[in-house]
Amino acid sequence: MRRIQKIVQQRRRQLHVHLPPSELNASSCDDGSRIAKPARPPQKRQTISDARLQRTWPPKVVEMSFDWHAGPITRTTLLDKNYRNTQKVRQFLLGECGAAFKFDRTFMAWIKSGAPSTMGDVADEWMRTRS
Repeated sequence: MRRIQKIVQQRRRQLHVHLPPSELNASSCDDGSRIAKPARPPQKRQTISDARLQRTWPPKVVEMSFDWHAGPITRTTLLDKNYRNTQKVRQFLLGECGAAFKFDRTFMAWIKSGAPSTMGDVADEWMRTRS
């Protein structure tokens, strides 16, 4: 027993570990000698509390935005906060307004301002201002 305590003290000095003797468990090595190892704390089983379940259930509703690059654009297509001046939008407006259609800064700013609600309103406004 005395030899084990001496080994524990040497190991503490070498590793700079300061554990009280109550936390050390003696275990045997392959050669039959015994050395002290720190005891592992008991592992707690993790459970999900009811409060945590209430925070995550029901799942959040995620609003899907319109795909301005690939989605079908018609006169009734609603403008959302993710509106983009894409080639698909340009093709739609060329079909509605004619070959003279061009985007300009004031027209793009008007679209992004939130004034129009559908792509039909956008086409009508361009026709109204350019005729």
